[in-house]
Amino acid sequence: MHHPTLFQHELRRTSRLVSSDYPSLYTARSFAASVKGSREAVNQDSYLTADHFPAPTRSSLGFRHLHGTTSELGDSLFIVADGQGEPQQGSRAGALAIEVIEEFLRYTWVHHQRRDQVASRRQILNALRVSFDRADQFLWNEGQSRQTRQEMGASVTAACSYQGNLFLAHAGETQAYLWRAGRLFRLTRPVPHHVATDDIQSSQIEVRRQANLNHRTSLIGGHRAGVHVKLRMLDLEPNDYLILCTKGLASLASDHFLSSTISANPDPRKICEVLIGEAEKTFVHDDLTVIAARFALAHE
Repeated sequence: MHHPTLFQHELRRTSRLVSSDYPSLYTARSFAASVKGSREAVNQDSYLTADHFPAPTRSSLGFRHLHGTTSELGDSLFIVADGQGEPQQGSRAGALAIEVIEEFLRYTWVHHQRRDQVASRRQILNALRVSFDRADQFLWNEGQSRQTRQEMGASVTAACSYQGNLFLAHAGETQAYLWRAGRLFRLTRPVPHHVATDDIQSSQIEVRRQANLNHRTSLIGGHRAGVHVKLRMLDLEPNDYLILCTKGLASLASDHFLSSTISANPDPRKICEVLIGEAEKTFVHDDLTVIAARFALAHE
């Protein structure tokens, strides 16, 4: 028998109960910032922000902001990646992982739009899983061709909004948080290096699949047997804030500091500036990257 977790209870308690025959449309407003740590010669972090997804234009690898017109409503996509391995290879791994994930999700969105269809929640979760699997295979093949397989990989967290829901895919040590009604909820936990089960958990869906995953890792591109991906889905509420960050920031900023920063700074740009500024006050070893996004009802 499934018992709701404390996380699920708290989200339900802080959610507004609204009966409606159609999903609420949300607009996203985001900002991202990244700084290089002292450990490596290059910044191995990469990110993508798309307040309107699919955005009409695309750009090169690296740090990417994809923006549509102000009249567009609804879907958004945010991804943060922490490359692993030799500096140049790690930097390339994170950027390539994001490109492959974004490309497959774009294909999925366009596929349904052309058919004037609304994807189910399970289809969105499956699209996220498949996009991570494709990125994992792509990085594995890339490493094989360069004979650097054990030195090329990436931790990745991706979040997309669709039809009033937030969907999350996570592999590795990158982190995601949700701030709602003055409270901070941690959406991700570092995934163990080896795992034996594969779970999909959400406030509305619970799916448990048993599989032979003993050799899978939490790192995209890190093992021939594949990557362990954790998926979540939850309802969006007006004035929700989403924070994605790499382990460099997650290890320096406490949950209390994150919550107080968001409470005092409603602008996503200011949130990023405060978090990065506070982290830079210490001797930073790891690269630091943060994405902050605020969701509001379309008519606000």
